[in-house]
Amino acid sequence: MQLLYCIQSAYYIKEYQQENKRRWLKPKILIVSAIISFFALAKYDFFITRYFPNLPNLPSLYTAVSLVKTKESVLTTANIAPHLAKRQTIKLISKDRPSEKYNDIFKYIVLDLINNKSEFIPDLIYQLKNSSNFKLVYEADNVFLFIKV
Repeated sequence: MQLLYCIQSAYYIKEYQQENKRRWLKPKILIVSAIISFFALAKYDFFITRYFPNLPNLPSLYTAVSLVKTKESVLTTANIAPHLAKRQTIKLISKDRPSEKYNDIFKYIVLDLINNKSEFIPDLIYQLKNSSNFKLVYEADNVFLFIKV
């Protein structure tokens, strides 16, 4: 029994020594190769076209989102909807839907004029500002939050 144990331990010691010879498994080399691979395979144009334009008005967008209560219905654009994911009812705005329909359903309307101009009718903001049903609660960096009165 002890002979078998000695043979097994000798085998494991020999295997461990062989693993130490594999220099590419050391943490420093693995981390450096992972960083190099990331930069080689990254999609820079995807970051520049999709995320970089949102950086200037991101703080004002987060402020507008924080003013929306969780249980109320929200109308917004596709780029803002993920930030409102905890809300119970979220609908995406569309050019096809007439603005009169917004009065009945939604408690909040969150719009970002800089990044989402193509998603809604440009006159919608002016219609909402002049509407008696909605009140402009927050406006900063072309981010608008309207609440139903």
